[in-house]
Amino acid sequence: MLLVKTITAKVFQPTAKKRRALEALWRSWKDALGSKRDYAFLRESTDLPSFYCRELFWKVKEGADAPVGVPKDALKLLPGGVFAPWFASIPTPDGRVRLPLRMSRGHSKLLAECEVCDSQLIKRGKEYHLHIVVSKDAPIPTIPSHAPVLAVDIGERVIATSVMLVEGTITSPGFHGREVRSIRRHYAWLRKRLGRRKLVRIIKRVGHTEHRKVDARLHVIAASLVEQARELGAVIAMGD
Repeated sequence: MLLVKTITAKVFQPTAKKRRALEALWRSWKDALGSKRDYAFLRESTDLPSFYCRELFWKVKEGADAPVGVPKDALKLLPGGVFAPWFASIPTPDGRVRLPLRMSRGHSKLLAECEVCDSQLIKRGKEYHLHIVVSKDAPIPTIPSHAPVLAVDIGERVIATSVMLVEGTITSPGFHGREVRSIRRHYAWLRKRLGRRKLVRIIKRVGHTEHRKVDARLHVIAASLVEQARELGAVIAMGD
């Protein structure tokens, strides 16, 4: 069984030279997005390294506003130290740059254990982030036929509804995440009020706060369901 995950890493405090190289790469990529998808034409009309021309030719549709695609053979990851746990070396129109990356400890551990696939360079305001896709082969666990089952259904009003099936008996019904709907409604109302006053910057900050609160609550819900299944040795079955 192949497991795939995207790791989000922040390019941490790049030097002025590295920032200029990233800006050059970003501008060249954005300019090339409007060009026709012909490899020879892209090589002649842009200053993008061949890796990116190939990525545009094969994977990006004409007219698409896509982030910079970094193929796995162009990305080199190097272990770091105290300043940054990892460094990423990527080609730019100004040559290769070595970028310090910061991420969570769990993601840093995954980079050491998994195979690196294609990635994306994303710009948010003045900051750059690298979304690194990793994969790992994992054995399919053997599940006893009599094992308990924790069934979880995902919804909008109630984020997760769960029941435990033990030896043919349904027990422990649970309704998780009712407050997420309230959080989203509150911030939708707040954005509407701020929109009337044209406070665009505050609206963006409010959106980030909403995402953090919702993500924190979803993390708590997921952790509690996993712990419930672990205590009884149950298999988690997700509804679609």
